[in-house]
Amino acid sequence: MGRLVYHDLSGISGQSSPFDEAVLEVARTGAVGIVSPYIGVDYLQRIIQVSDGWRLISDIEAWLSSLSMRARPKAWLFIRENLDSIHHCPAIHAKAVIGQELAMFGSANLTNTGITGRTEMGILIDDSVMVAELGGWFDTLWQQIQPPIAEETSTFIQWLDEEAARAPIRREKFSLSASSNKIRSHLVKLIIPETQEPVSAPLNLDAVAQTLIIQEQRHYESLEEALESAINALAFEDFSFGQVVAHFRQAFPTANMREIYFALLRHCANHVRSVFTENTRNRLVLIDGRFMQSTKEILPQALASFDAFLSHLIHHFDFNQVRDLPDEEIVEGQTGIAGRDQVTLVSELTDCGFLNIEDVAGHLPLYALSEDFIWEGRYKLFATAMHDWVAKKNRPVQPIEVPIQRNVNNECFPDGSFSLAAILDDSDSYGSDDVPLMERHTLSDFLRIEKEKADKKDRARKEKFEQKNKVRMEQIVSARQEGLAEIDKVLYHVFLRLLSGEHLQLTDHLLRQLSNDLSVESNLVQKILSGDGYEISKLVVSANNRISINPNLEWKDLMDYPLTQGVC
Repeated sequence: MGRLVYHDLSGISGQSSPFDEAVLEVARTGAVGIVSPYIGVDYLQRIIQVSDGWRLISDIEAWLSSLSMRARPKAWLFIRENLDSIHHCPAIHAKAVIGQELAMFGSANLTNTGITGRTEMGILIDDSVMVAELGGWFDTLWQQIQPPIAEETSTFIQWLDEEAARAPIRREKFSLSASSNKIRSHLVKLIIPETQEPVSAPLNLDAVAQTLIIQEQRHYESLEEALESAINALAFEDFSFGQVVAHFRQAFPTANMREIYFALLRHCANHVRSVFTENTRNRLVLIDGRFMQSTKEILPQALASFDAFLSHLIHHFDFNQVRDLPDEEIVEGQTGIAGRDQVTLVSELTDCGFLNIEDVAGHLPLYALSEDFIWEGRYKLFATAMHDWVAKKNRPVQPIEVPIQRNVNNECFPDGSFSLAAILDDSDSYGSDDVPLMERHTLSDFLRIEKEKADKKDRARKEKFEQKNKVRMEQIVSARQEGLAEIDKVLYHVFLRLLSGEHLQLTDHLLRQLSNDLSVESNLVQKILSGDGYEISKLVVSANNRISINPNLEWKDLMDYPLTQGVC
């Protein structure tokens, strides 16, 4: 029938724990089912190493909440690595280890303290009928529940850590007096037989390499490595900054959003704070507030407005003469770059050596083009600006002699004005009788006329740029909408079947069926059903190859999928 399991209450220390003895006895019978709301990862691994297989049912919320900030990452890492073997059951309080021939249950949690240091009571059962009944109970419960959702659990851990950070660091401990003996036992000495590989067995380099890769993915020496991991995980489709933060904090829970943000910008080719920075990587582009992987087709489109901005500055400034900044509204009209962003860009261009700055006390700073700027590396991406800069630098400078002190008859006007014809044409016929005397103009008139000519050219260039940029953006938006439409088509079909009560399994047959029936690429169907896509994972989850609708689905998550929204 079995035996009761409890500690010797005589107060003798140094004894082996009878609970540990019973648990190991059950674990050695084969695969085990483990149930406990509070778990010690070290003790759980002790059970795993002597059994042939294992599954765990626990209240993940209670388990993680009971741990300290220092112990919680280790537990969460273990859970993430073994999601297929762990199911979440809210409010479960049973404690049991159920094997093939034996089972042990009682009041003790499966932690080192619960097993060795508390007054607990349990029972070891060897009755085959009762063991089978316990196994059936475990299997039934297992089928009714699911593994924890990784993204949701990660956010929950972040919240726990933030709450813990707000709590007092030290608390005074207050205990009631007691006369009972304290339990002081130790774990059974576990002897694991050593397995020696034959000396002649070749080293499996593939297995070693795979192990090293997995270990590298789980450990990051720096914030940059963690960010690289987040980008690698998300970059197969567009993603938001919030998604990067959620993924990043799995490795660095205490990282603040500001340092993550500026670290991410070093990978973004077209953000105003990074576009003219020399060490910026061109891996990502930012479009409509979302990051996406850079490609040879997308990158020039993403940089077009900044190329136009540089070109405008080159036409406005000179190499040898300082000037004020151009009018922000005119620049915004021609390039689409807002005035506040222009200030940031000018600062970046000064830092990288494209512009020289001259500060004069009591005046706004003046700027000039730098002749020493080197068009290398990523600056070659601004092809139009580079061409204009080189052309301007190589253009010979020919000073114009303006005859301000004479009229067409070589006579000075009393007010210092001059004939515009003397400037617009350098022929000798101004004084002849067959050319009528032109109206007198001041230098201000001449400059105004020249400005009107330049403005006319700028407006024409702006219209041409806006038309090209409009076509490019329409192409990007169209491609994104086509992608969302294909996702919507698959989700509509899947939701319709799930909401009709059909059970869908993630199999190759289902992937081929949906791909053929809906004329959609099979790799996209795979992402949708497995939840690999970040946006898609909000809608569909997959556990043990069983597809289901995410229970945390919100109505706003369906806004881009009208067909699926209609089904819901």
